[in-house]
Amino acid sequence: MADSTDEITCPACGKAMKKIFVEQPGFNVDICTKGCGGIFFDNREYKKFDEKHEDILALQQSCDNKEGTYKKTDTNEVRTCPVCYCKMVKHYANPKKTVEIDECYGCGSVFLDKGELEKIREEFETEKEASKYFNDKTAQMALDGMNADLSKTMVKVAGILPFYNSISTILTDRYIESRDKDIFEQREEVLKKLNEKGLGE
Repeated sequence: MADSTDEITCPACGKAMKKIFVEQPGFNVDICTKGCGGIFFDNREYKKFDEKHEDILALQQSCDNKEGTYKKTDTNEVRTCPVCYCKMVKHYANPKKTVEIDECYGCGSVFLDKGELEKIREEFETEKEASKYFNDKTAQMALDGMNADLSKTMVKVAGILPFYNSISTILTDRYIESRDKDIFEQREEVLKKLNEKGLGE
């Protein structure tokens, strides 16, 4: 979706948002300067500002004179996209899961409450660094899961082992008893035949 030129209302507090033109990369960003200080990014705009090296001076300057006077909002409340009117979905914006943002799956827009953009930018220098952290974390979680499964299996085996040993002992004893009985019966049969022929003891 292209950059919206229509005036929109803040999805958090309902106030009219002000369009701030950012020369580089060259589009408008909507900021709630008269309400809660939230920032609304049209589709794909957010990714132009989420890394430390990307310039957000124009966004910060537009809010300088309002510092400390912004309206508090309920960050747990479900927001409605002011562009396509779909319900926005909350999800974590960073691998460390410290910042939860609102995203519209209908048009791809993103809304950040005041201060969330700065928190996201503080964590990693670049997207590559964030991706590496995420991949390492995912690999470690998978390894931890495998170790946990192995531990559970070992506990189960440890619980079954005494029973197995007991059954094994019983079967071994029965085998020996059966074997000895067969040997005794065979011996008796041989002696019986020898006695019949007068060759017995």
